[in-house]
Amino acid sequence: MPRSLTDYHAKYLAHELTKRCSADSLEKLAGALVNAQVDLNPHQVDAALFAFKSPLSKGAILAEAVCKLEGFRYAPSDSLYWQHGHSTERDFIYVTTQSLDPEQLQQLSDDVGESRTLLVMCAAFRGKADRWANLTVKKIPKAVLHRCEWGHDDYSLQVENLPQAPEKAGQLQLDF
Repeated sequence: MPRSLTDYHAKYLAHELTKRCSADSLEKLAGALVNAQVDLNPHQVDAALFAFKSPLSKGAILAEAVCKLEGFRYAPSDSLYWQHGHSTERDFIYVTTQSLDPEQLQQLSDDVGESRTLLVMCAAFRGKADRWANLTVKKIPKAVLHRCEWGHDDYSLQVENLPQAPEKAGQLQLDF
């Protein structure tokens, strides 16, 4: 005989199904991957979290800035975690603030395939950058990283105490 939900459990499930998580929350990623049938590598999880962030988030702003700096068009893919932009039909860019090791770079190379090329812009990497024929691995310039504002949740301006503009000659004043 199936059990029915109590009011408490129904409310709890409704809350879990409708709650909103912060853009870089692991809960948001977990909710999206609950039915995934693939095993993800750490850099893929980082890329997925990156993709979940809003267009105004620090990761997206950094990716767009690096794309412009390197001559790529910023156009993140909805289906491929490593496509943050492109310069041609077969030349792509991947931007991450992680330090990548040879295993992660090999996985990227395998994911990209032989018919495409990928510029990998990362904070740091280990291994020889020319080991993979379809990857070009470069560090994100420190000048770019240092210009990004990290750790802010709110970039709004306080505009409540602005001085009043002086009245122009001949301008009528309206009283409310």
